[in-house]
Order: sequence, then C-alpha cells, then structure tokens
Amino acid sequence: MSLYTVMFNVMPLKSIIVGVFILLTLVSCKNIESFTSGYSNDSSDICLTSTDSATVAFFATGSSTTLEAAKLNAKQELASQISSKVSVNSETSDYTNGESSTAVFKSEAKFQTESIAIDGYRVVESCKSGRDYYVAIELSKQNLIQATTSRMNKALTEGRKLLASSNSLSRFERYRAKSTVKESVSVINTYSLILKQYDNQELPATDRKLLTQLEEYLIDNKDLVVAVNYDTELKPIGRALELALDDAKVDYSRKHRGAVAVISLASQRTNKSRNKPFIINLTAQLNVVRSDTRQLLSSYELGPVIGTSNLSNERAFALAQGKLTQQFKQYLKKHSKDLRHALGIDQ
Repeated sequence: MSLYTVMFNVMPLKSIIVGVFILLTLVSCKNIESFTSGYSNDSSDICLTSTDSATVAFFATGSSTTLEAAKLNAKQELASQISSKVSVNSETSDYTNGESSTAVFKSEAKFQTESIAIDGYRVVESCKSGRDYYVAIELSKQNLIQATTSRMNKALTEGRKLLASSNSLSRFERYRAKSTVKESVSVINTYSLILKQYDNQELPATDRKLLTQLEEYLIDNKDLVVAVNYDTELKPIGRALELALDDAKVDYSRKHRGAVAVISLASQRTNKSRNKPFIINLTAQLNVVRSDTRQLLSSYELGPVIGTSNLSNERAFALAQGKLTQQFKQYLKKHSKDLRHALGIDQ
C-alpha cells in the first residue's frame, strides 16, 4: 500500500493537510551530501530521495538538529528493525515450545541493550532542511552477519578467560567481573538469535555450555554488592547517587555487611553567622573504599558552597544543600557513561 493510499483512506482531513505540508517541506530541502547506490536521485535539490530497496536487507532514516545526531537516530532505527524481527520470532518460538511467560520476558530483555551489531552500515544520503539534518543509511545482510559474528566471538573469548581465572579472584575482583559477565551473557544471547534469524546459525554446544556457566557465575555471585552510606543531611545527594548507580547497573545495598566496597558521602557544615543574614558553608566528601584491603578506590570533594538567608539557619542550609546537590548532579552527568570506572569499582 502506498503512502498516499494510507493517507487518504485512514487519516482524517486535518492529518492529511499536515502530512502534505511535511512532504512539501522535505521536498524543498537542499541536498548537502549524496551517495548513489541504485537509489533514485534525479536532482541534487531534492532531500532524501533514497528509498528502501529489495537488494538491501535494512534501510533506515533519522533526523535531528545536528548531522551526527541524525545519524545516531538512523542507527537506532536500524537496530530496532533488526531486534524487533528477531524478538517477535523468539516470542513465537517460546509460546510454540510451551515455555512459560518468563522465557518470553527473558527473550525481550535481551534486546533492551544497545548492543545490536550495525558496524557495517553505510550512509547513502544526507541533507538539510531548515535547522534539521536528515540521514539515510543502509546495512547489508552480509555486513550484519560479519559484525555480529566478530562481536560475539570477542564476548565468548572474554567469557572463557574470566571463567578460567575465577577461582583465583578475590570477592572484590569477582564483583568487578560481574559487569563483564553480564555484558558477555547479553551479547551472546542477543547475537546468537540474530545469527539464527539471518544466517540460520545455531549456537554450538560448547558455546551453549559456556553461556550456561556464565549465567551460573552471576547466580553464584549475586550477593556481592557495594554498600552506599550517606548522612541524613545529604539525603538529596545520596538519592541522586542511587539513581545514577541504578542507571549504571551497579549492584549496591544500604547494608554494609558483606559488601565488597563502601561508597560513602559525608558532609561538613559551618555556621558563618548566628544573626541575620544567616550564612551556612557546606562541603561534602565522596569516598569509595575497598572492604578487604581498605584501599581508597576513588575520592571526590563537593563544594564549598554557601547558603544565605534572612529567615533562619535551616533555610540557609537548605539553599546550600540545593547548590551542593546540583554540583553533584553535574558530576554524575559528566560520568554518566563511565560511572563505575570513575568510582573505582570497575577497571
């Protein structure tokens, strides 16, 4: 069914008008970069003339205010195409085999990562319209299989090395290794399904055994966590830390017993004035200490910040606390991609 058929048979009049306006806007944009690959490209003044082709396994477009962001959006759309087809087939298989809904949930969870192998994609066209950039990319089935196989082999190798040395690791080292094992399990699960779907490859028995051993490692070491401790005065900062740890998939607990390391936040408050205006000087220290050796893994100082109020000391402290919290959130934002490493709990 063509785009025009969908528009006039399904969409209301108002939506049709909006759709036509969008189409006219796209047609009027200027082409800034074009690569011909069997796609329609009659005029360099037409924006994104490339369309899906039967000779290419995957085709996607993306748009944003920058060229790189538009490319990223296109890649995410490409990954979504790959994973959705595999995920649907995996669900069907689970139901057909009479497995529980838990199995279906697990197959879905495997695709919540951004580890879809799309290294071999190619930009076929990009253009700009107004403030927005548009990008069209393609990925062949062969490049998908090659990239997927390469990444999965790397994960299998890392998994074998880790299991070979696991008996000699300390509790802290085993905790550190959990993130590597989780990544390996995710990659192997995800990529084995991709290879099965697009290349009819089954995971060899030796690799299935390794996958089982890696999953057992996670079960055996599930109680290995880091502890989080912070003053009552630093509750907003402590909560921000916990949310960041959740995003970074760090296994942590508020209980110290059995923890392999402790992340602590301590504050120091100084009253600069007992009369109006009330002035509070506030600092905080973030320390991460390994439990077995007492080694300081990382340290970060917050502040000093000053809170001033004519109402009360409590109001002055609240203002200082807010400033310190914002400062800490900036630290967490800066390390959103490498928080485990910044805290010293990952290599």
